[in-house]
Amino acid sequence: GGTTNPSSCNNSVKYGDRITLKSAHNKFLVAEKDGNANANRPSAGPWETFIIYRVGALSYRGEVRYGQTVTLKSVSNVKYLVAEDDGRLNANRPSSGDWEKFRIIYSSNPGAQGGVVNFSHKISLRSFHNKFLVAEENGRANANRTAIGPWEQWSILDGKGSKPCK
Repeated sequence: GGTTNPSSCNNSVKYGDRITLKSAHNKFLVAEKDGNANANRPSAGPWETFIIYRVGALSYRGEVRYGQTVTLKSVSNVKYLVAEDDGRLNANRPSSGDWEKFRIIYSSNPGAQGGVVNFSHKISLRSFHNKFLVAEENGRANANRTAIGPWEQWSILDGKGSKPCK
């Protein structure tokens, strides 16, 4: 048989993984019990954890790649993240339609397509309405920005709020 390197680690994000998103303000995205979405938690727990799904293929477990369209379902309130047409971000949809879809963008190279998304990468999420998810300074999360700046970049981390590979 072959040998395995115990120090090797697959750091790629796969569909069906539990993820957390940490903002430029060092706070985690959270799905509130009332269906709001904020970016104001100092640590990650179940309310800050989302399952990442490939649109149209909920059982698909392959690697997440840049340029693909995803949905994010809250582990705690079991609702999908949604970009409202007025720019608000909520986590209150029982199923996913167009407004619950987000294109996953590599923040440092927004035109890049097809590369594997790895834990600890900085990502941006573009909504169906062609706006970016943003962590406001006041702790609110919205989906109303037309360009990627620091506040529209999120570190994608595992369900514990850390990188699986140190």
